[in-house]
Amino acid sequence: MKKTLAAILFALILFTGFHHPATNAIVANRFLPQGGPKMKVTINKQYSMMIPEYLSRDTTLNDEASLQYSNYTKEMYIVVIDESKKDFKDVFLALGDYDTTKTVLQNYTRAQMESIRANMQAITKESPLRYLRTGSGKAHVHDVTGTQEGVDGELGFTIGFVEGKETLYMIMMWTFQKDKPLYQEDMDAMITSFREL
Repeated sequence: MKKTLAAILFALILFTGFHHPATNAIVANRFLPQGGPKMKVTINKQYSMMIPEYLSRDTTLNDEASLQYSNYTKEMYIVVIDESKKDFKDVFLALGDYDTTKTVLQNYTRAQMESIRANMQAITKESPLRYLRTGSGKAHVHDVTGTQEGVDGELGFTIGFVEGKETLYMIMMWTFQKDKPLYQEDMDAMITSFREL
């Protein structure tokens, strides 16, 4: 079951065709005000985040992710997908699926959330959109609970969307819903620590 939960992102994330893989580099250890040891992770001199030390670098969660960390014992996972803002907008305009009355971040958030909803077996709960302040501006954040075929138990996701200068970012974290309250503070802290370099 652990491998099934870790691999769930392959079915959930569809709009990642513009990503160019990057390498991870742990550059420093720190403590965030939320408490608990954190490590600063910098991705290809493009962005940085603070990641809890109980997570380890992973390469099996999603081929399109520029950042992948996991803890299979705690069943806690994070990936970051990044893609060109221009390419996303051009493709969705060509498809006739871009709302020109909304920002590119609003369009990206809508498109990714529609993909996630369509690829879950069932959504049992979804929070209203909330906002967190990051080092690169405001993140759009959704909390989703749902089920996925082949996984026993409800899954709990926190998904943050951030707009950079030329790049859109999706920060997706997940665990079993029953354990999510234990990790929610860390999930939110990871999003707020995000900074485009």
